[in-house]
Amino acid sequence: MEYTREQVEAWALPVEKWDREAWRSSLLRHFALVAEDETGRIIGFADLDGGYVDRLYIHRDFQGRGAAKALASALEEEAGRQGQARITVHASRSARGFFEKLGYRAVKDQRVKRPHPETGQMVELENTVMEKGLKQV
Repeated sequence: MEYTREQVEAWALPVEKWDREAWRSSLLRHFALVAEDETGRIIGFADLDGGYVDRLYIHRDFQGRGAAKALASALEEEAGRQGQARITVHASRSARGFFEKLGYRAVKDQRVKRPHPETGQMVELENTVMEKGLKQV
């Protein structure tokens, strides 16, 4: 089951609504990576906060080509270097299968609420807390 339009709007703000300074600050605090295509154009990004995958995104035109797997692998390696015994992610419905293929296991399903950017109404989203044990480097 996919997310409704209202849920997508609450989860992924339109670019014009981004708080760029908040994004910058968050990415500077985390271990962050970008994925580029062969021309150097950014096609995705990921970031790690301790043992938590905060964000992992690949533009839809480039999905299924290995970029997300490469980013996830690099985040796992970094988490291991940091001494983390496991890595966790709150996977969206559409990302759960991807993480399962990488060896993550579902811990629990959860519901979270986020404000809709236009109405301010709280919108409920479902995701799955997943984790994977790591080899420490």
